[in-house]
Amino acid sequence: MATVGTLSANANAAPLIVTNLREFREALARLSPHYQAALVDIGAEWCAVCKTIDRKILPDPGVQRAMQRIALIKVDVTRMDQTSRELLRHLRADGPPTLFVIQTESGREYSGTRSVGSVTARDLIRRLRPFA
Repeated sequence: MATVGTLSANANAAPLIVTNLREFREALARLSPHYQAALVDIGAEWCAVCKTIDRKILPDPGVQRAMQRIALIKVDVTRMDQTSRELLRHLRADGPPTLFVIQTESGREYSGTRSVGSVTARDLIRRLRPFA
């Protein structure tokens, strides 16, 4: 699993980057002792909206405050190969950009947290607020 940084319970914790189902499950196992919830960010290098999310939405100070107690799992489907498609099927997503919040212990998605396509910082903060 490609990881960046170490786990810590703050907004500056680096995301875990996964590219397949095994890595996703490993990320959940690694995060569950430290976080109750994680934001799953499905993206790809070729996705223009994903770049906006990475460069403008996620770094937004309000989003960062809302993420203080929420881990970030970045699902990279740039290759869009068989392992990417398997992971997308597991996450019930058609592709990037897709964002939603899951319970780290079970991997279950929290109802009403999914966003597909463009998202504003205000909308993401609203979706994250119950977990902050």
